[in-house]
Amino acid sequence: NSMCGFALVFVPVTWAADLEDIARKLEEAIAWSEDVPFLAMLSSGPILSLVTALLPGSPKRCAPKLFFLGEQKLEEAGVEGYRLQEQLDIGNKYYTDYWQKHGRTNGTVVGCRMLLQRGPEDVCTLLCFADPASPPDLPSQALGLLDSAYPNAVKSGVILASSDQCPGCSIYVGGRRPGLKQGGLVGLLLPLKAETAIGLCGCEASGPMWEVYDADASVGASIIRTVADPLSSDRDEDGRLVSLPAADAMAPFADKGDMWVGLPRATIRETRSALPGVGEWALYRGRQRLGNLLEGPGPGAEGVGGVGRLQARRISRAQCFRTCADPMAFSRLSTALSMDRLAHENLCSANASPFGTLVFGGGSGAALSIVDAHLHEGVLLGMAVLGASGNVTVDSTNAISTSDNPQPQRPTLIHRQALGLIALFENVDRE
Repeated sequence: NSMCGFALVFVPVTWAADLEDIARKLEEAIAWSEDVPFLAMLSSGPILSLVTALLPGSPKRCAPKLFFLGEQKLEEAGVEGYRLQEQLDIGNKYYTDYWQKHGRTNGTVVGCRMLLQRGPEDVCTLLCFADPASPPDLPSQALGLLDSAYPNAVKSGVILASSDQCPGCSIYVGGRRPGLKQGGLVGLLLPLKAETAIGLCGCEASGPMWEVYDADASVGASIIRTVADPLSSDRDEDGRLVSLPAADAMAPFADKGDMWVGLPRATIRETRSALPGVGEWALYRGRQRLGNLLEGPGPGAEGVGGVGRLQARRISRAQCFRTCADPMAFSRLSTALSMDRLAHENLCSANASPFGTLVFGGGSGAALSIVDAHLHEGVLLGMAVLGASGNVTVDSTNAISTSDNPQPQRPTLIHRQALGLIALFENVDRE
């Protein structure tokens, strides 16, 4: 009774039709408690994996908590936030009580914490798993709200794989109300400290960087229509290089129809201080139809262009990428995280052993590059990796902001053609 924990099951996408049945049988076979989170998800990986974590209970630490954020829950958080803000006008006593407890924190953020029954001091790590059938802008909205509600928590996860034969069968939640979850983001609030690393994987730049003239960033219908012709010296009436249809210009750099288009996450000036690779580019699969159509929700739904700010900017540049196998990507990422940990040897978990490590992959390039499906405690391959760009070590999250409404140290972004690691530390508790 003094134990708490969580269980994760990664089911190959070829077994999508049996996801619920497999999960129920596993939950019963291991006699998993109904009060302990149990989550099963589709993976593009080839093997069925069961990951369990049992943690000693502690009166100073909240147990792991499973949550679901869909459109209705996000609306409920907004309604609660509106109610709280309205009550601030009722009288000075309520305003004083609110200020002492929450400071200047937005009411919707407070509503989210109330909905999830956890305060910012209770959560060290969030594992987030998004249903690929969610509304286009829901994952970014949910991640933005979680960033504001738990700014010092490390966040990592995956936009899950989907099955054409069984749409809507990507997530199963066990417990007292078992069943499939659809159209939202499922997550775990954990008391464990964590370190993460995310980098581009299974892709390489192809061709020049294009100056974009005409593009549409509409949610679900993003398209690059025309780009500058870098080989021409001719100018149009505005003094710019003459334009080319994007589909024709980028076609030579597609590998048998496989092409990814990278859009800058920031302006040129901001990119100078951004992390290379995942910090610079947000990748979308391209399709040559009356221009270069960007598959998926598109930059308009993900706030691409402003690092961590949910506001789309005009698409001004683009870079083509092609898929390639990169079997050394995992080794590079693991080494980079280890070096970063050693660089903070006097401050952080250099002498602590991870409680467990999970490997997350997003996109076809990551699937090609993972040569061992048995890495660490488990490998989950989906459509995209969720998390902060680059490395996030334990001590980069130790400092609690003195602001009443702190911003996340690094925003949680969506990374396609990427690989991520998250190492969990049971023996490093928040003071």
